[in-house]
Amino acid sequence: MSLESFALNGFASAAGNIVSDGIEGLVSFASGKLLRTSEHDYGTLKRAAALLQAQRDDNERRVQQNKTKTTSSYYNQWLNSVMIILEEVETLKAQYEQERNLLSNVVNRSHIFERVQQISQEVHVLLKHGQFQAGFLVDKPPDPIVKMSPPDIKMFHTLQEQLEKILQFLSTDRVSMESNKEMLQLEIARRLKLNLQDKGPLDRVAESISEELKDKKYLLLLDDVMDFIDLQAIGIPGNNNGSKVVLTTEFRHICHSIADKMVKVNPLSSDEAWLMFQQIVTDKIDLPDVEPVAQQVAEECDGLPLLVNIVANSFKLKNSVDEWRNGLEELRNWSEVEIPDYLVKCWAAERFLGSIDDRRSFRTACDKGYAILGHLSNVSLLHTDKKMEHVHVSNMVRQVAFHISSEENDCKFLIGETKTSTASLEVNDWEQAKRIFMIDTKLDHLPNTPRCSMLLSLLLQKNPDLKTIPPLFFRTMKKLLVLNLYSTGIGSLPPSFECLTGLKALFLNNCTSLTSLPLQIEKLCLLEVLDIQGCKIIFIPPSIGKLVYLRCLKVSYYKPSSQNGCEELEVDYNVISRLSRLEELEIDVISCAQWCIEATNIILHVIASLEKLTSLKIYFPKLELLQNLLENKTEWQGRQKLTSFWFFVGRPSSNPPEILDCFNYKINRYLRYCHNGNDHSSTISNVFPETDALELIGHDNIRCLLDFIQAPGLNRVRGCLVEGCNSMELVVDDNNARDTNILSSLEQLHLRNLPVLRSILEGPISERSLSKLHTIVVESCPMLTKISSDGLIFATIKKLVIQNCSKIEVLIMNTGGYGSMQNLEILELLDMAQFRTISEDTSLAWSQLKELHIYKCPELKMLPFKKGNAKELKLIKGEQTWWDALEWENNEIREHFQSIYIPKVSVFLRGPA
Repeated sequence: MSLESFALNGFASAAGNIVSDGIEGLVSFASGKLLRTSEHDYGTLKRAAALLQAQRDDNERRVQQNKTKTTSSYYNQWLNSVMIILEEVETLKAQYEQERNLLSNVVNRSHIFERVQQISQEVHVLLKHGQFQAGFLVDKPPDPIVKMSPPDIKMFHTLQEQLEKILQFLSTDRVSMESNKEMLQLEIARRLKLNLQDKGPLDRVAESISEELKDKKYLLLLDDVMDFIDLQAIGIPGNNNGSKVVLTTEFRHICHSIADKMVKVNPLSSDEAWLMFQQIVTDKIDLPDVEPVAQQVAEECDGLPLLVNIVANSFKLKNSVDEWRNGLEELRNWSEVEIPDYLVKCWAAERFLGSIDDRRSFRTACDKGYAILGHLSNVSLLHTDKKMEHVHVSNMVRQVAFHISSEENDCKFLIGETKTSTASLEVNDWEQAKRIFMIDTKLDHLPNTPRCSMLLSLLLQKNPDLKTIPPLFFRTMKKLLVLNLYSTGIGSLPPSFECLTGLKALFLNNCTSLTSLPLQIEKLCLLEVLDIQGCKIIFIPPSIGKLVYLRCLKVSYYKPSSQNGCEELEVDYNVISRLSRLEELEIDVISCAQWCIEATNIILHVIASLEKLTSLKIYFPKLELLQNLLENKTEWQGRQKLTSFWFFVGRPSSNPPEILDCFNYKINRYLRYCHNGNDHSSTISNVFPETDALELIGHDNIRCLLDFIQAPGLNRVRGCLVEGCNSMELVVDDNNARDTNILSSLEQLHLRNLPVLRSILEGPISERSLSKLHTIVVESCPMLTKISSDGLIFATIKKLVIQNCSKIEVLIMNTGGYGSMQNLEILELLDMAQFRTISEDTSLAWSQLKELHIYKCPELKMLPFKKGNAKELKLIKGEQTWWDALEWENNEIREHFQSIYIPKVSVFLRGPA
C-alpha cells in the first residue's frame, strides 16, 4: 500500500466518523423536538376527545328524557361520526403508548404524530358541530303499528272466525270514530303528527292529510262508526297500492254505502256466552243454588259479548241466590219472537204506516212497514233472520224502550209475565194502558168488566188455558184497533164483541175450539185484517160479506162431511165477491175432498172477481182451474199486479214449502206442481216466467227438465226442487242447451228420489246458463254416476251435498278440464258405499273450502288435500273409524288436518241446504 493510498483511507475513515457523529447529533436534536411537539398534540387530542365524549353523553341524556321526541337526521349522522372517531382515538392512543419510548424509528413515529394531528382536527370539528344551537330533537313520525292489548278470544269460535275473515281481507293506525266528522278529521291529523297550529278550514286539513298519505300504503281503523263518512272529504286518498280502511259499526246501511266487503259478527253460541260469563263472575258461580240462575242470566244476554261483559260484571257483585234471582227478573223477556207479517199488519191497523184508503193501498202501507223493519234491523235495534220471517228485540234495547215509553203518556204499556195473574193487576193498570201485552203468560181468565176506554191494542195470544171471555169484557174498548186471540182455548166470542166498532185487525187463527163467528161481527165495519185460519169455522161465514173494508183475509176451507152428522151446507160464493177492496187472500184447505168438488166455483166465480188482489195463496186440485183463472185474469201474467203467490197444483201440502227454506232472502212467487195423472199443458208455461221458486213432484213422463218446459220459461226460477220423477235421466242436455241461455237465474237445485237420473248436465252449455247456481243437493238417485260430463258446472258451486247415491265412485274425474274448485265452501258426501275418490286431479286448488262432511263412505281412503291447497278448511267431520283408516302422503299433512277433525258419533241428520 502506498503512502498516498493510506492517507486517503485515513481521511475517509476520519471523515466517516465525523459525518456519523454529526448525523447522530442531528437525529437526536430532531427526535427531541418532535417528541415535545407530539406530546403537546397528543395531550390536546385526549382532552378534546374527552370533551367530545361528554358532549355526546349529555345529548343522549336529553334524548332519553324526551320520549315523545326523536332525533333529527343531522344529529344521527353526527352521532355516528362521533362513535367512529372515538374508536379511532382509542386505537391511536394504544399505538402511541406502545412506541412512546422507542427512538429508533423516527420515520414510523412521525406518521403516528401526523395521525394525532389529523384526528385532533376532526375531533374539534365534531365538538363545534355538536353544539346544535337550533336543537336536534324533532317530533316522532306516526308509528306504523300501534300495539294494543286485545281480549283473548281463542276460546270463542264465533268471534275468532270473524276475526280470521277480517285478517284474510287485509292480507292481500287506530282512530276512535266520533259522531262529529271534524273531530275525526283532526284526530287523524294529530295521529299523523301534522302541524295544526294554523289549520285553517277543514278542506285545508283534508289537503294536508291527503298529501301526507299520498303514495303511502296505510291501514286505517275506524271504530264504532255512527254515520256515513266521505273518506275523500276527510282527506283519505284512494291509493291503489293495497291500502285498507277497516270500520266497525252497528248499522248495516253504513257498510253498504262505504265498504267493499262486509263481515257480520254473529252472536256467541249459548256455550260460548256461558263460558265468557263464567270467566267474569268467577267463584260467584259456586255460591249455593246460584249456577242454575246464572245460566239463565247468561241466556238473557242473547249472545252479545258486550252485554255478557256488562251483565256479568254487575252480577259478580251479588252475594246470594236471592240477589241473583231478583237480577234475573229484571232481565226477563216479555216477548222473544214476532212474525214480521203480523207485526206490520198491527202497525197498519194503528195507522203507524199512514192512511189506507181507495187512493193508498194496504200493500203500499205494508211495504213501508217492511222498510221500517229493515231499517231497524240495519241499525241493530231489531234482530232478524235472513229472510226476515222472525224478529226479536234484545233485552238491552227492550229495557231502553220500556224506559222511554214510561215517560210518554201515549205509550203506556201493560206487559204481563208468566207469573202474572190478571187479579194482581190494579184497576188503574187497565184504565191507563193504551196497549196490553199478555202473550204466552199462562193466562186462564180475564176480568169481568175492565175499564179500558184508552186501549188501542190487546194481545192475548198463546194462552191455551184461556177458555172463556166474560160477557161484558169488551164493553168499554170502543177505541180498540188490534185484538189478537191466536192459539187461545176460546170456544166463542162474548156479546160485548159488538162494541169493538173501531177494530182494524182481528186474529183468531189456530183457535181450534172456535166453531163460529158471532153475527155481531158485521158491526165491525172498519175491519181491515181478519185471520181465522186453523179454526173449526165452516167455510164461509156469511157475515164476513159485510166487512167491505177488509183488505186481508186468511181463512181455512173447513166443511165437515154429512157423515159426521152435520147438515150439508151450501156456500154463498158472493160472500168473498163482495169484498171488493180485498188485496190479500189465503185459503188453507183442511177438507180436501170437499174442496176438490167446490174449488171450481170458488176459484172461477169468487177469486176471479177480485180486482184489487195482489197476494194469493191457494190450492188448485186440477191444472185446468189454474188455466181458466189465468185466462180470466190476463193482467196477472205480468209481475206488477200479482206481486205474491203460492200456488199448489195437483195435490195439497201440509208442510211449508221446502225449497223456500233454502234461501236467505224472502221469495214471493212459489209454485208446487204435483202430477195428478193429466199431461202438462201450455198453462204452466204462463206461470213459470213469473215463478221464483219451483217444486216439481211425481212427473213420470219427462226425461229432461227442458222437455217439460221451454228454456226461456225457466229463466226467472231461482230455486228448483225435483222429486219422484221416475223417468228423468238428465236435468239439462246438449240437445237444447248449447245455444240457449237456460236456468240463468237458478241458485238452488235439489234433486230427490229420481231412480233413473244418470247425470245433471250433459254436454256444453252457453256461458250464462247455470251461471248463478251455487247449491246442488242430490239425494237417493241410485243410477247417478256423475254430476256433469263437463266440469264447468263446478265453477260457481259453493255447496254440494250428495247422499245415498250408491253408484257414484268419483266426484271429479281427471279430464283436465275442471280447473279449480275456487268457490266450493261446503262438501257433504253421505251414505255412498262405492265412493272412493273426491278428485282424481291432485293439482286442484280448494281455495274456499271451509267444511267437509263424510259419513258412511267406507271406500274413501284418501283426501285430495295438502297443507297448501286447502288453507281455508276449518272443519272435517266423519266417523272415527273412517278417519283412522285414511291414508296420507306423510305424517305432517295428517297432523295438520288432525287439528280440525271432529269425530261424528251420532246418526247424521242433514238439515235444509
